Amino acid sequence: MNLKKKLAAGVLIGALGLTMIGGGTWASFNDVEAASGQYGAGVLDLSVNPQILFDIDGLVPGDHMLRDFKIINNGTVDIEKVLMHTDYTVTDDNGNVADKDLGSQFKVRLLTSDLQPIITPFNSLTLAELKQLSENGNSPDITTYLEKVWIFPLKPNLPVNDNDHIVMEVKFINDNEKDADGVYVQNEYQGLNLNLEFNLEATQHAGEAQ
Repeated sequence: MNLKKKLAAGVLIGALGLTMIGGGTWASFNDVEAASGQYGAGVLDLSVNPQILFDIDGLVPGDHMLRDFKIINNGTVDIEKVLMHTDYTVTDDNGNVADKDLGSQFKVRLLTSDLQPIITPFNSLTLAELKQLSENGNSPDITTYLEKVWIFPLKPNLPVNDNDHIVMEVKFINDNEKDADGVYVQNEYQGLNLNLEFNLEATQHAGEAQ
């Protein structure tokens, strides 16, 4: 046994002897460290560019409007859905609320997100129908749903710093229907104004383990 080992053994024996004499008092090494953390809520921030989509006067049945815009995730939280809530009021030239639903005469013929159909031409809805969906809590999600399901199933619909390109076409329906006197039924909508709002609501992804 070399000198270092002899010294270590001697110290150990001496310690045991003192422990026995002291009546069985035991001690062990101890080290206390604090475990701390910081919890911060993410920021949900959706922007739309441009914000004004439809601002047109003098429309007649058969007119159609094609518009495109981007929805952009400027926050720090991935966005799961972007719900498009539709609302509008119909007024006459004097600003009074009209009793005719002009929204029933406009149809969304095309709505795509990054070239993926949201409302297809084969399942097109009028603004009145979209408004009814919103009032019933069933506003459509306009993010790239098909991409998430079929191509990148683990990818959020609208990740942080990402954007979706939305294309929308709205058409003033031209049904050419006449009453018994030969007057177009749609004449009753002349002079009315449609004050339309598409409100976009971003919702977060589902909570997960962190």
